[in-house]
Amino acid sequence: MNIYDTSICFLNTHLAAHKNNIRGRNNDYHSICSRLTFPDNKNISNSLSIFDYDVLFWLGDLNY
Repeated sequence: MNIYDTSICFLNTHLAAHKNNIRGRNNDYHSICSRLTFPDNKNISNSLSIFDYDVLFWLGDLNY
């Protein structure tokens, strides 16, 4: 989403559950960071990662 000249991404996640599953949550996080992309409306042949936005709101059940 864009508000004027600021691009904003809202991300809602549910990371791996259970107290001792820190490795699973870390793997989920790294997978999301490296694999999640969105089409770039300004350049059709491009895609955007979650870190290409000016503002990122990362919400959800992170289980930390």
